[in-house]
Amino acid sequence: MPTKQEWTGYIKNRGHFINYINLFIRESSVIDATKCRNAEEYVDAIPTHRVPRFTYAIRENVLVLEWDNFCEWLGRVPKPRQKRASPTQYTLEFTNLVVGLVGNPGVYVFHDNESEWLYVGMSTDLGARIPTSFTERASRLRECGTTYLSVIATETMSDAALFEVYLIAANKPRLNTAYRFDDGLSVVVDIPKFTKPVVVEETKT
Repeated sequence: MPTKQEWTGYIKNRGHFINYINLFIRESSVIDATKCRNAEEYVDAIPTHRVPRFTYAIRENVLVLEWDNFCEWLGRVPKPRQKRASPTQYTLEFTNLVVGLVGNPGVYVFHDNESEWLYVGMSTDLGARIPTSFTERASRLRECGTTYLSVIATETMSDAALFEVYLIAANKPRLNTAYRFDDGLSVVVDIPKFTKPVVVEETKT
């Protein structure tokens, strides 16, 4: 933890305050990093005449940086509301396909309308995983245009794991990082047929 000597003086500006916050994140096991970042957002709310007092409060009790204590110090400034992303509007074909895959292991691929492979994944439960997987990389998939989904349901997870590695190595999807190698394949794996491609999202108008 910083010594009292290191805290001599006062917080001059927002950047100075953030430096102290970062020092706590690195050296303290009692301060929650998320709450420290929240505190950063509110440093501008501290009236100028209270800045020296706030410096003193931190020096004497680092827990003032805990969210509840910090809000109390500021006079209960409300926490900012986070903007919620608009929910994804899936197509009926996508929804029907995913619902039918609940509880099934297998592999899935997101690709564009030119059949360029964008991402390959696998799961023990395709129905649960596919929507989450799309959400995790939606912005990057949307940059590539309309996203399509194709799926192979497998009997076992071992089959799915084998197919995933093989399909990534063979097709080098843009958004996959693992199993992409510069050389080619010297073996051929008999891959079952994918389902008919379905569009993932409704077109926004």
